[in-house]
Amino acid sequence: MENYRLKSTVAINAKEFMVQTVNDSGKMAVVSSIFVDGEVLEVSRRPHAGKVSDDEVLALVKSALDEKKNELEHLLGAYDKALRSGDVEMMFHLGLAFYFKRLFEEAGALFSSVLELKPDHHQAANGLGMTRLAQGRYDEAVKALARAVEACPGFADYHNNYGEALLEAGFCRRAVEEFEAARKVNIYYADAHFNLAIAYIANAIKREDF
Repeated sequence: MENYRLKSTVAINAKEFMVQTVNDSGKMAVVSSIFVDGEVLEVSRRPHAGKVSDDEVLALVKSALDEKKNELEHLLGAYDKALRSGDVEMMFHLGLAFYFKRLFEEAGALFSSVLELKPDHHQAANGLGMTRLAQGRYDEAVKALARAVEACPGFADYHNNYGEALLEAGFCRRAVEEFEAARKVNIYYADAHFNLAIAYIANAIKREDF
């Protein structure tokens, strides 16, 4: 069986994305990957039957490439449209889509726009905080997640996320407080228990709080 490798580029908003689709004959799957600036953003696999002709495999590779390229173009095309619309919920949900696609700059811009229009939108504050955390911009993450916790203190996830940002920013004691708060809201919150242990270990090394 032939190993096909097809590529295509998408250039939008001063960014160039490369979509690559290959036939992985060893694992009997068509694999599509999206790259930006040499970094892999997403990898998806589409299994196929092993006993297919080369022409059928090539058709599958072309189809997967076109599908992934069209999906990316549609998502990126919706970005400017959403920002111009002023539709808070559209921007928020599109921000989530960009976040899970690891397109953090676009996600952050959408969440920030939501907060400009609706300052008490705690979901967008949480989304912005998690986006900045993923980017390693810890001070901004702490600020945004503190806003989410203040707006909606009854959400265990917000306390846990805020604690993670505080821990990355080097504030062990405050991180412990947030993980404890998350456990009070949900005693079965496994991530909060785990993160609390990590915070104690970090504090033992850093000795911020004796």
